[in-house]
Amino acid sequence: MTRAIPVSIERHGSRFWRRFEGYEFARNTTLAPLVLAEILPAASAFPILLCETDGHLLPHALLGTDPTQGCAFVNANTQWRGHYVPATLRSHPFSAAPTSGADGFELRVQEGSGLVTDDIRDERFFDTGGAPSAALQEVVQFLRRYEASRLRTIAAATLLRDIDVLRPFRSDGIDNSLTHNSWQVDGQALERLAPQDLHRLMQAGAIQLAHAQQVSLGLLKLLTRAADAHSTTSTQAWDHGHTREADMAGSFLSALAQAQESDKEALFLTERGF
Repeated sequence: MTRAIPVSIERHGSRFWRRFEGYEFARNTTLAPLVLAEILPAASAFPILLCETDGHLLPHALLGTDPTQGCAFVNANTQWRGHYVPATLRSHPFSAAPTSGADGFELRVQEGSGLVTDDIRDERFFDTGGAPSAALQEVVQFLRRYEASRLRTIAAATLLRDIDVLRPFRSDGIDNSLTHNSWQVDGQALERLAPQDLHRLMQAGAIQLAHAQQVSLGLLKLLTRAADAHSTTSTQAWDHGHTREADMAGSFLSALAQAQESDKEALFLTERGF
């Protein structure tokens, strides 16, 4: 993946960008960060690990079992094989870099992605008056909500660690380089919590995160099967099995979602794309 450059009127004032048409850019991605606003649909699609990076805990979708084999969810035609795509991949080639500014983030774009162009048929970065174009404003709105949810997600995951219900992640068949500094919820520790601690977890959204991760780990065997699928027949078998397991996981997650208040931010992040 190429380095992301801050979007600016000076650098991109006369340039254009286009939406991606396939997921070739994600072929080598084996871990993708997730936020609370998308945790329920993600949990019925991928195993979820709580990964510690830069001192922060954040859930990540496990998209492969070995970094050398890449993403199990991108097929030979560069199409996505799962029924949910993490928000960070849907925003490609844009990303948000946290800052102390008014928005709390800096908009960046991967200029080496092949999606930043000089073709007037593509989307403008800025209009003729120097203001962000309507298309770019849509990207900013999406990433603004993503960044807000990311901060809440870090707080929820940190609370799970502080209350001591996390244990090092262990699983056969997953390369150790992917699971280093990764954690999972200890269900028995969760059940032993005092009522006041459970209340704190519920208020922070951490219970939702904990249950979603527990359900998601039921997909580990299917992910291993996907990573090993090379023939058309085995690929079809994976797709069928993944759908069946995802439906089972989804029934629980749907019930969990119905117990939550309506969340417009979650709908925005899980349904929108570029």
